[in-house]
Amino acid sequence: DDLDVWFEKSKSLGYDGVSGFVWGQLEPIIKKPDPVARSLNNHGLEFASMDVEVFSDLEVYKDVLDFMEGVNCRILTCLSALRERATQDEEIGWVENIASMAKERGILTCYHPRTMGVTKTFAESTRFFARTDPNLVYACLECGHSTQDFEDLQLKERSTTYVDAFGERIRFVEAKDWNAETELNTPAGEGSS
Repeated sequence: DDLDVWFEKSKSLGYDGVSGFVWGQLEPIIKKPDPVARSLNNHGLEFASMDVEVFSDLEVYKDVLDFMEGVNCRILTCLSALRERATQDEEIGWVENIASMAKERGILTCYHPRTMGVTKTFAESTRFFARTDPNLVYACLECGHSTQDFEDLQLKERSTTYVDAFGERIRFVEAKDWNAETELNTPAGEGSS
């Protein structure tokens, strides 16, 4: 029932698709792709992307990928592993393994640097992408996080520098805005992204 409310609201706001975090938000339905696919179809929506955290237990991603196939979702967004749980070397191995599993199913894997992640800054993102296969691991431009987190760049240049550096690998964009007062809850047009 909650899904129908979410899908109905999304469609009424003019959206063509939805996305969500697997753990927490979507965990209760991850093993039930058929009713979700029917509900999406009934509302004229697509599942645009699934967000997952990166960690070492690759078995858990099988259910995620099964669900994605069931709802015809073709973009898996991997959020950088939490700093206290991994090193960048470990994360690179995990992401490439996840991306290999996804690619076998026709699903693109996009990597998303983030505030509490192993890869937060632009320099860390540069190291990550230099060490991963560009035909396997793509980039997600998350405008709010890049503006907030790439403190090693000038504020106004953070997202554009990411696009300049990784544009050929970007396959997914999360259009968020950011300012110091409202952070990642900034309405579009009221920030620096």
